[in-house]
Amino acid sequence: MKIVDMVFAPRMAMSVANKDMLGCWKLLKNSSMISVLGSIPLYATVMIFSEQLLLIFGSNYVQGVLILQILATGQFVNAMTGSVGYALLMSGNEILFLKVCLVYAFIFFLACFFAAKMYGVTGIAISFSVMICVYNITLFLLSRYVLLK
Repeated sequence: MKIVDMVFAPRMAMSVANKDMLGCWKLLKNSSMISVLGSIPLYATVMIFSEQLLLIFGSNYVQGVLILQILATGQFVNAMTGSVGYALLMSGNEILFLKVCLVYAFIFFLACFFAAKMYGVTGIAISFSVMICVYNITLFLLSRYVLLK
């Protein structure tokens, strides 16, 4: 994902500087597509071979298969949304981005606190993945609104 960001962020900045918001939106969609295509093999490998991957670190880690799969799913959704943070930042919406980050950080803290008490590590993994998904989808929708208005 970071490699995609390094390639697309300057291009998005150039599009915004040229007042080409539609071009920036197209770059965001392209970054999403490239991220997904690059992530599918990794995601599939983690989902199919979770136990074998964790055995590399020792037999004690095998109990974390479900947690690994939950976290991988959250990161896959993160990859699906593309460089949404950069799209907002490069389009001059850093205050909006900051507000979204702060709100979701607060919600994430509360979710983890209660999930940890009720479900332990698995609850934290679920909270993290759900928050990553909702956060990135929110940023994607905001980017779409900002760039296509």
